[in-house]
Amino acid sequence: SGDVILEDLESYPTDLHWFPSGNKKQQSDMFAISFSDGSFFIVLRNGRVEKKVSEKTHTGAIIAIRWSNEGTAIATAGEDGGVKIWSR
Repeated sequence: SGDVILEDLESYPTDLHWFPSGNKKQQSDMFAISFSDGSFFIVLRNGRVEKKVSEKTHTGAIIAIRWSNEGTAIATAGEDGGVKIWSR
């Protein structure tokens, strides 16, 4: 059906951003999703969690998450007022 279901989540999703494919005709195969507990995941299109980041993120929720244009880094903005850059 094309639905991705992340099960057993302990917090609520706050933002989602697809990996930049660089090709308008080809869809991206992964996305970053942030959560109310300050964690974020990198998730493949098939629903498999590629990476979980939960330590030393933000105090409180991540309210925005974005890939860089090249897809080499992720920026997060937290409820704590901080902005962090994460290399892939």
